[in-house]
Amino acid sequence: MLFEQSRGGIGANLGTALLLALLLSGSVSAVFLAGWAAAMVAIAAVRWWMLRAYRRREASDEYESLHRWRWGFVAIMGLLGMTWGAGGAVFISYAQGLEQSVVTLVLGGLVVAAVPYLSPVFAAYAAYSVGLLALFALGFVVQANHSALTFAVMLLIAMLAFMSVAHTYRRKLVEALRLGYENASLVAELREYREQLEQKVAQRTEALEDANREMEAFNYSVSHDLRAPLRAIHGYGSILMQDYAKVLDGEGQRMLQRLRQASRRMDRLIDALLQLSRLSRRSINRTRVDLSALAQAAAARLRESDPGRDVEIDIQAGLSVHADRQLMGVVVDNLMSNAWKYTARNGRAHIRFGAELRDPLTVYYVADDGVGFDMQYAHKLFGAFQRLHSDEDFEGTGIGLATVARVVRRHGGDVWAESAEGEGARFYFTLPAGD
Repeated sequence: MLFEQSRGGIGANLGTALLLALLLSGSVSAVFLAGWAAAMVAIAAVRWWMLRAYRRREASDEYESLHRWRWGFVAIMGLLGMTWGAGGAVFISYAQGLEQSVVTLVLGGLVVAAVPYLSPVFAAYAAYSVGLLALFALGFVVQANHSALTFAVMLLIAMLAFMSVAHTYRRKLVEALRLGYENASLVAELREYREQLEQKVAQRTEALEDANREMEAFNYSVSHDLRAPLRAIHGYGSILMQDYAKVLDGEGQRMLQRLRQASRRMDRLIDALLQLSRLSRRSINRTRVDLSALAQAAAARLRESDPGRDVEIDIQAGLSVHADRQLMGVVVDNLMSNAWKYTARNGRAHIRFGAELRDPLTVYYVADDGVGFDMQYAHKLFGAFQRLHSDEDFEGTGIGLATVARVVRRHGGDVWAESAEGEGARFYFTLPAGD
């Protein structure tokens, strides 16, 4: 798995290294930059050779062969981490102001991004992150001033925190794989123990649910742990903007502003993920729900939030379903907000909430006359972070429609969309009939 994923990592590391060298070309010795860039290219070449050689290996003596390849991978990742750390230590000693922030963010981002990729082989992640952060911290230590030493200590603490997160991630992955193998072996057991089918499935289902709950709790913890570095990024960015705005040129201020905007967007994405996680765990309490009233309330909130819009909203009366009222409120809110957002360019917009009978089901829909989308990408609509329009055109997190799909499918229904570019869109959902 690690070798197959290496292709993207090789290109990303090499591209990041060359871009960083280009950014610092006016501040750091050209000889050092050339040597460092050459080292990164050489490491990328070795990693590519290892990938190709691994694919051509003989299948005989599988365990011993995999053991050797594993330690070879650990060694090359340790060398990569030390090369990054040594470069960062030199860069931080020569760079000034915004360049120091960029170097710190790039190296910190590399360590964070490596958690899901490298932690399955914990030794590889340890070699990479320790080599990178320890040598990078050394660059602050040699500056021998109070602020630099404080930052070096913070880096070492961060290293321990990242190692802990990677170890936890690996443990959860091992547990999930163990359950996966157990469930696979269950198929063979069922042929021999058919009379025990109900009991065994119940046991495995309970274990899988426990694992899912633990994974959700872990995701929740990681999401909250990510807020601390985000706050640091935003805080340092604010300090730079307030205290050093005069020494930054227009381009520097623009880059710093984009960095702060990115940190705020990441914070919104974490909030959206947590909401999606909570909806996945929440139990369903079915009652008779007035969808028309929910749509009227959503429309009122939208008009209040943007009173300058000229939008005609037509809501069919008397629509009700047997479902969870709070969760259906989330569905209606997201679909109405989606229609409101994508009709923003219309001088006078039209939004309709209604239902139609498609025997034997009642199909509910929210229709608009907004920008629409190309139907060849419709399969992406209801996946998390899958967006068909850029942030510059329409702001959003890419979680709203994923939340709609999650709620509707938990009720046993279905959700889909129909549209054409420039001709508006219709979002449909069905729910099972209730009493």
